[in-house]
Amino acid sequence: GVLTLTWKEETINVMVQDGMVVWAALPDEAFEADLGRLLVRRELITRERWEEVRQMRARKGQRLVPFLLEGQWVSPRDIEKVVQRLVRETLYRALRWRDGKYTFAAQTQVDLSRGQIPPVGTETVLLEAVRQMDEWPMIERRIPSLDLVVRRSNRPAYRDQAPPEALTVLELVDGRRSAREIAELCDLGEFDAYKGIADLLPAGALQLEQRAEAGAEEVRPVRAPRRLPPWVA
Repeated sequence: GVLTLTWKEETINVMVQDGMVVWAALPDEAFEADLGRLLVRRELITRERWEEVRQMRARKGQRLVPFLLEGQWVSPRDIEKVVQRLVRETLYRALRWRDGKYTFAAQTQVDLSRGQIPPVGTETVLLEAVRQMDEWPMIERRIPSLDLVVRRSNRPAYRDQAPPEALTVLELVDGRRSAREIAELCDLGEFDAYKGIADLLPAGALQLEQRAEAGAEEVRPVRAPRRLPPWVA
């Protein structure tokens, strides 16, 4: 069936088949925007080409992921990789909600025309929930905003002591990207990317700075979960 999670203005639909999560996404427009941003950010498609794809897909009335695969606008492997990352991040995003509502609509067969991922067991979701709840408060303390620019300091990074995810993140630090932008480029996933940055901050290998051109723009804080969401239990 379909598990619908709602918090403020945000809604996530989770498709469950044979007790396994096979899809999780925001409404079509938001999902399309997130997918396009990731593909462009990773330079798998140009912004101009993406806009062309969106218009063609809208005229034909097809679902986005099947249309991308059929037209070979992006390699199937890259599409699969980015979509799986996006679906999992969308699912785990709800773990950081402090409250909200959920409903479950039982169905004999779920509609997977938007796409699907290799099935994710509920045990995996539970373990990830506990892991993120454990680590997010530390990440929140060390990274007060995901929009801060991450820069390397003059102090060396101790590669023999740093966790593997921290070293992966270090390769993406160029002095211009924010924590949020690094997480979008990182294959580890959003949570592990932020954790990698947080692990390198106390040792002095990295430092955070306000983006100069941000001016008076609102700085969005990291949101850490406070307790296990009822829908997970």
